[in-house]
Amino acid sequence: MRFTPQATGARTGTLTVTEESGTQYQVTMTQTGTAPALTLSVNNVSFAVQAVGARSGGQAVTLTNTGVGDLSFTSIIAYGDFGQSNDCPLTLGAGASCTLTVTSRPLSAGNRVGAVQIIDDAPGSPRVIALSGLGQ
Repeated sequence: MRFTPQATGARTGTLTVTEESGTQYQVTMTQTGTAPALTLSVNNVSFAVQAVGARSGGQAVTLTNTGVGDLSFTSIIAYGDFGQSNDCPLTLGAGASCTLTVTSRPLSAGNRVGAVQIIDDAPGSPRVIALSGLGQ
C-alpha cells in the first residue's frame, strides 16, 4: 500500500478488507503530506549602465524553501546578456536558503532585457526573475 498525499498537512485514510465470509477489518492510517515552497527575495533585477562587453558586479537574490518538505532544483539558467552563479544544492531542505548571483554583460548598446529561469519541484515552477540593464 502506498500513501501519496495530494496536499500538505495531516491526511487520514481507511483500508477495509472484507473476507469471503463477510467479516470486515478496518485499519485507519494517518500521515502528513509535505510540500516545498520556493520564495525569492526579489522578482526583478535592474543593472546600471554598463560598457558593452564589460561584466558588471553581481547582484544577489536569495532563494528560500519556505515549505515543509525538501525542494529539488532541476535547472537555473540565465538568458540574454546576463549570467548567473549560485550556491544552491540539488536539494534544498525546508527552511534553508541559497544565493543566486546575477551579472550583466551587454553585447550591444541600448536597453538589454533577459531573465533567470528557475525550475524546481515546488508548486509555481518555473519561476522567472526579470533582468534589465543598459549597454553603452
